[in-house]
Amino acid sequence: MKLLFTGKEFKKKFNSIKNKQKRLEWAEKLSAELDNIYRNYTDEQYTALYKKYKLDSLNDIILRQTYFPTDNPRIQNSAFKFFILYLEEFYLSFVNSRMVDLKLELFYEERKRMVKKGKLNEADKFPLYDYRYESIKSYSDKVFPELSDKIEYYEFVLMQWDFNFKGREVFAEFNYGLSTKDDVEKLKMELKFMKRKYKHTIDKIMLHNIDSETNKRSQKIKLVEKEAPKIDIPKVEKDNKSDTVSKKAKDAIHRKEIKNLSNMDKPRWIASKGKLKVLLEELQLKQYIDDILDDEDWEKKYMSCFVDVNRMSFYNEEPKYINWRTEMSDLGYLINQLNIKGFKPCLNTYRYQTKISNVFLFRGGPLNSSSLTSAVSKAKKSKVYKDILCEIVSKVRQIK
Repeated sequence: MKLLFTGKEFKKKFNSIKNKQKRLEWAEKLSAELDNIYRNYTDEQYTALYKKYKLDSLNDIILRQTYFPTDNPRIQNSAFKFFILYLEEFYLSFVNSRMVDLKLELFYEERKRMVKKGKLNEADKFPLYDYRYESIKSYSDKVFPELSDKIEYYEFVLMQWDFNFKGREVFAEFNYGLSTKDDVEKLKMELKFMKRKYKHTIDKIMLHNIDSETNKRSQKIKLVEKEAPKIDIPKVEKDNKSDTVSKKAKDAIHRKEIKNLSNMDKPRWIASKGKLKVLLEELQLKQYIDDILDDEDWEKKYMSCFVDVNRMSFYNEEPKYINWRTEMSDLGYLINQLNIKGFKPCLNTYRYQTKISNVFLFRGGPLNSSSLTSAVSKAKKSKVYKDILCEIVSKVRQIK
């Protein structure tokens, strides 16, 4: 087989093989050949290899790398020392990591087929992965397309944890590592969110079915309209002494205020529409903002509070105030994470304090823009890591 010695060449060939099993077989052969070259070749063989594949062009790449010191005399005394180290520490590691990823992908696909056919016992269907959160979540996302199956998997893992280690967490940490307890807490939190999301889905389906059934019945039944009898309602004189405004009146004022906001006065979301939808949905599911998911128009009501990169409305609907329910520091932390250095920003920060305070409430009352500025400033300097908010931002970044 023709040998390849750079990541660019490898990726081009690797991605060109459409059949995943054949792709893996090719990569395994290449890895075996490279391993043999690294372990067993003499300088004479390296000279012939350089000549055959014109590897002098690799010298710039090889010499730019930093290598660990080696006490292997064969490598130390070789004229091709840096080429050997390049194979060991960089190229072989790169090839092998792609093989591991592909093997895992093939495993997930095969396990998904087996689950669908119902050919797995409970232990094979629900691997424990030593209670590691990332491994369990990855398996769940790849193998179980249905939310109900994911819930069943998480429940099985946590049931096994309670059976084996509840009250004896120190033994789990001894066997599986110090982070095991934290991973189990993440699993419990994830299960809670999934159950809540599942309930919302079921409720929507039930409401839809009820509406459909009602419409069918109404089409079959002819309704005879009768004019309702007129009732004289005595007028009640307005109490001029009272200067209190009813809740309905206050709500009407709020609706008018947010409805009349110009696009220049709304926060500018400079990422995709899909990212904004996922953000608002996750914030509701995790109870950071008021949950209106039962309202089929929730997306239009909440997303109408923002404008896109061109300052155009996402929906031409009457917006609804977004009520932030937790600490101001959480909102500051979220804004900072959406615009953290090294990642493509999601929210334009020009006058963001005023614009966010125009459409957000804080625990049911007005949001103070100065307090928000302070919260964002503190979040930038703080080293505090907030798991749930970071998970939300991570999901947002994965959306195109």
